[in-house]
Amino acid sequence: MNISNTLVKSSKIILLLFLILLNSAYISAQIKVFERPSETNLSDIGLFFESETRLKISLNGQWEASFNEGKSYQTFTVPLAYDFSGRSVFKKTLK
Repeated sequence: MNISNTLVKSSKIILLLFLILLNSAYISAQIKVFERPSETNLSDIGLFFESETRLKISLNGQWEASFNEGKSYQTFTVPLAYDFSGRSVFKKTLK
């Protein structure tokens, strides 16, 4: 019976260590964000040009972004690229 109890305890410890190591990969995962310099002159950029009836506004600049379903936000400069496979939320106040 001693050998059986020892094996059960050892397997529980190994399982516990495995779960801790598996979970630590998710806990320590970081989101990589790559900010780029923003363009300022938009008059000749893109498919549509400015005209008397069309005003182009730049959406570049400071945005608040959340990578945890909107629970907390950080400020980033748009345009940007990020390495994240979940839901992201961006918000900006336009004036």
